[in-house]
Amino acid sequence: MERDKIPLAQSPEAWRRTAIGLKRSADIIWKRWFGIFIRLEGGQIAKVTPQEGGDVYLLLPSFLLLSGLAIENALKGLLISKEPSIAESKIRWKVGLGGHDLGTLFKSNGFIPTSDEQEFLDALTQAVLWAGRYPVPKYHANEPEIGIPLGPFLRNPDIASVISRMSELKEACDSLYSRILSKYPKLRANET
Repeated sequence: MERDKIPLAQSPEAWRRTAIGLKRSADIIWKRWFGIFIRLEGGQIAKVTPQEGGDVYLLLPSFLLLSGLAIENALKGLLISKEPSIAESKIRWKVGLGGHDLGTLFKSNGFIPTSDEQEFLDALTQAVLWAGRYPVPKYHANEPEIGIPLGPFLRNPDIASVISRMSELKEACDSLYSRILSKYPKLRANET
């Protein structure tokens, strides 16, 4: 029976479970963040506490980081389900399979992204690489201000459309995530 066990790194289910945990964490942050944002709509800013006002700015990068990591883990697990040998004991990804590049990982799994999906995957890649973790990218050129990359979701925003655009961002995240998980193979007996 011991021989039937596969290394954890080569278990698509382990990667899927990690993706699920990251996605749930992102959803908890989203619920808090978007709940505050909704109350800001229509000039209700007086009802927002100072902590909530800070959270409007501070929580979005964490949501994007966790969403990006959830999608990354789901995509890597899907690759492993097709070719377990790509995950060596030290988890070194073979060149060309993507690393943290979500667009490349998406395509490596046979998905064809729309231009908006590609732009969003690129934004999530930036969140995983730096925007969700650090105030500036590694090569920041001492810019006085660097915005959070949000792909197609905040092009020329006006106040009236921000809530709608943020809802679209969440829907895009959920849609990509669901598309990826729907391609996972059924669990084998030794992965339950």
